[in-house]
Amino acid sequence: MKNYRHDGNVMDLIAPVDGVVSGNAYLMGDMMVVALNSALEGESFRGHRRGVFELPIASGESPSEGAIAYWHNSSREFSTISTDGVKAGFFVHDDSGDVLVLLTGV
Repeated sequence: MKNYRHDGNVMDLIAPVDGVVSGNAYLMGDMMVVALNSALEGESFRGHRRGVFELPIASGESPSEGAIAYWHNSSREFSTISTDGVKAGFFVHDDSGDVLVLLTGV
């Protein structure tokens, strides 16, 4: 197939105002990504848009497995509360019971 480029799980993007830090989540337009490398504003960085990540969750929350994970840009954390949040994926648990975020790429 001549028109296939790549699987789209990792995207080359341009860092927004204030740049990006490797391992942190960022909302790029409507697309949630986790930065694979740090970059200053306007520099290129690679963002992972699908996968399971250990990311900040609102304090006091214990999301059940499979609950929708909403990103809150103002507090820079995930929550089960949809108000003012952007649906980014789901909460999952690892073998030790830690709550993780499954980014679905949607």
